[in-house]
Amino acid sequence: WRYIPEGRIPHTVHLGPHHDVWRKENGNTLLICRQAVPPDHMKQVREPTWQNQTIYGDTILEVTPGGEVVWEWHSHGHLDLNHYRLLASPGWFAGPYNSTVCDWTHVNTVRDLPENRWFDAGDERFRPGNVMISPRQLDTVYIIDRETQNVVWEYSGDYFGGLSGQHEPHMIPNGLPGAGNVLIFDNGASPWRDLGHAGMSYVLEVNPVTKELVWVYDRGLEFHAAYTSSAQRLWNGNTLICESAGGRVFEVTVQGETVWEHVARTPRSYRYPYDWCPQSGALSVPREVSVTPPPD
Repeated sequence: WRYIPEGRIPHTVHLGPHHDVWRKENGNTLLICRQAVPPDHMKQVREPTWQNQTIYGDTILEVTPGGEVVWEWHSHGHLDLNHYRLLASPGWFAGPYNSTVCDWTHVNTVRDLPENRWFDAGDERFRPGNVMISPRQLDTVYIIDRETQNVVWEYSGDYFGGLSGQHEPHMIPNGLPGAGNVLIFDNGASPWRDLGHAGMSYVLEVNPVTKELVWVYDRGLEFHAAYTSSAQRLWNGNTLICESAGGRVFEVTVQGETVWEHVARTPRSYRYPYDWCPQSGALSVPREVSVTPPPD
């Protein structure tokens, strides 16, 4: 399957889809596309050094298998153009003070919400199908109401100054320990609210209603990935963590004990049962071997 968005949505799309795609249960696909903020919205910008630049935000698309756009959301129409990271770290574009283009939002994750206990209890913000996004440069996670397109929930946190360049936020699905809570990999990339966050990453489990922390993985300076990375709640209650910059994937218990580790540099990782899909289910279960790690 291939989708090329150029010319299908208004204004300028740069580099097409980037960072993340999400296949929905109905067969449609959510995409992130970089998009230049149109001139009429640029009038909102108060920062003088931004006013003569090309500011790139993001557009979220929902596309059918046939390539038809059935839903779209534009960051410049719903987020504050004067909200940005003071220390925007270079990516495809440089930061706001040293280039003629600026990567304003840099959305790195898109998910639709699964069935969850909060909506079942009557909280419309968490209606299944609403869309969660992670604009890395804004140090904030948002939930978008799919019908109204309004931002109905946001989280920037307060643990060591709050989120800093976060990745892979998602609502833990039903059937897994912590179902309904939001799991976030907080990278600690160029923190500007609390420099004590520098050089340290955290995995946060957040109750989205109270915004209280339910669980935190924190190993101080021993755990840091300034970019990419992910975390996944497993069916046994443990959490699989991908520390991309450190080049390892590992599984930890609720107490933070490492019970499995694999050295590999990868931007994200997921664990699946052997019978997750028909192809893998048709294979015989592999022989599992206990491995004793070296002392260091």
